[in-house]
Amino acid sequence: ASEILAGALSENLNIPLVGQKTFGKGSVQSLESISDGSAVKITVAHWLTPNGISINNEGIKPTVEITATETSENTQKDAQYEKAKEILLQRINNN
Repeated sequence: ASEILAGALSENLNIPLVGQKTFGKGSVQSLESISDGSAVKITVAHWLTPNGISINNEGIKPTVEITATETSENTQKDAQYEKAKEILLQRINNN
């Protein structure tokens, strides 16, 4: 669900995405039981961004790519969070 939301915010509202490329889980499966007790998983849908782009096996690339790192105990800084906050404050100050 987070990939779908990120794609919609980016494409519909031009919201910048900060972080790393998403996983690319863009399909919906249904588990169907078979009479012998086994089951089969069938893909029943694919998620697309508002512009019709499939995220399946592709993911969504961020506007600003920053590798996830563990928060330093000394600084308590998260590089992805800090960059996202910086971009947000710039957008607020420019409006």
